[in-house]
Amino acid sequence: MRIQENKAKRLIYTLIAIVFWISIWSFFAWKIDNKIFLPSPASTLSALKAMLCGKEFYDTLYITILGILKGFALGVMAGFVLGILAYYSELFRVILAPLIHILKAVPVASFIILSLLFVRSDKLSVLISFTVTFPIIYINVLKSMRDVDVNLLRMSKVFDITFIAKIRYVYVPGVLVALLSGCEIGIGFAFKSGIAAEIIGQTTKSVGYQIYLSKLYLETDRLFAWTIVIIIVSIIISRVFGKIFGIARKHIYNTNEFHAGRSKTDKCVEVAQNGEMCLEVSEIGKSYKTENVLKNVSFKLRKGDVLAVMGPSGAGKTTLLRIIEEIEKPDSGKVIKTNINRIGVVFQENTLFDYSDIFTNIYYATLRKDGFFITSDSILKSIEEVWLKGYEKTRADKLSGGMKRRVALLRAMIIKPDLLILDEPFTGLDSELKDMIIGYVNRGRKDRITVVVTHDREEAEKMGAKIYELN
Repeated sequence: MRIQENKAKRLIYTLIAIVFWISIWSFFAWKIDNKIFLPSPASTLSALKAMLCGKEFYDTLYITILGILKGFALGVMAGFVLGILAYYSELFRVILAPLIHILKAVPVASFIILSLLFVRSDKLSVLISFTVTFPIIYINVLKSMRDVDVNLLRMSKVFDITFIAKIRYVYVPGVLVALLSGCEIGIGFAFKSGIAAEIIGQTTKSVGYQIYLSKLYLETDRLFAWTIVIIIVSIIISRVFGKIFGIARKHIYNTNEFHAGRSKTDKCVEVAQNGEMCLEVSEIGKSYKTENVLKNVSFKLRKGDVLAVMGPSGAGKTTLLRIIEEIEKPDSGKVIKTNINRIGVVFQENTLFDYSDIFTNIYYATLRKDGFFITSDSILKSIEEVWLKGYEKTRADKLSGGMKRRVALLRAMIIKPDLLILDEPFTGLDSELKDMIIGYVNRGRKDRITVVVTHDREEAEKMGAKIYELN
């Protein structure tokens, strides 16, 4: 109801704005009283009606739109492909940098005049539309690749996510949004510059040429009519792109597996194990510049063991976990994992896909290289077990802190890890819910090694953990 009210309100405001500016236009046209200098809205509308009655109008409009859209499409494709290549190759990025700077800095009029030396006038709008669109898309795509959340990449590495899944869920949403945003900006620039190229190049059978003739013969009302046509066409194309992009946005953040179901039965690929599961941390040391964070940290855990790492802030608890996860390398010592194939982690930050729903965030953890497989029904049942039933399709950025924490915890547990690493896993939970979630973790961590970082000794005791103090 509120959405419809907002739409109606925007429509009313838009109509008020249109009426306001037409009134201003009418007033100055009446005051000047010279249609060569400023035709009235009525005379402009009359000229527009006359144009609409002729077949030549539609042929002209078609030729102009086709040429501009060709250049725009080529610019989008080139900017997208070269932006991705530039992200992966610094040399390629450096080689392209001067060209991008030139395309951004050189005035469109200068580029049009220079292009006339090498390109036929009927191809000019294609080239110019391409040159204004290409750098916009290139810069947007390159920036989006650089801005990919490093924490999501680290999470993907720890969970051993497949390359295709990482591209689909980590890179594609950001890149596609940047691409769509660039397209919305680029289409307007493409139309303005493309028609400017037609005017300067005097491309026959084009909107730009009709504008030139209107100016030449002082038919200002036709000039205004063509300008209105350009504005309307540009708005319509922008709206069409906006609708397409809106549909795309609805699908890029979430999986369709919620309804599809992935398999009739779960499949947990077991790796042949010779000997006992074991995590051995041996004399780990880590320093940052002159600050010694970890020194001679050692412990050994076997299947079923729970270790609570405790200590004051800055003692290196999270650093130790990152070393075990192989996100960071120690300066000294080593971590030996024996018969540990799957690692589930609750990071200090929740590290969720903010614009994806709960189901997709959980589902992503199952897209592993080892062929781990779980049904949609099993995921939904697990969501219910952490008291999030009814929120399956709710975006992560709409959840409370405690709900996000439960999603992060479920993501770590859903893959049935051999090693479960929990960094302050119960943050944001009230005492009653915390006890319930601790019970859920205790039931799910059997036959696993668990390492938990906590400031709360009571939490450690409830998990039946041995305490390891870091000073």
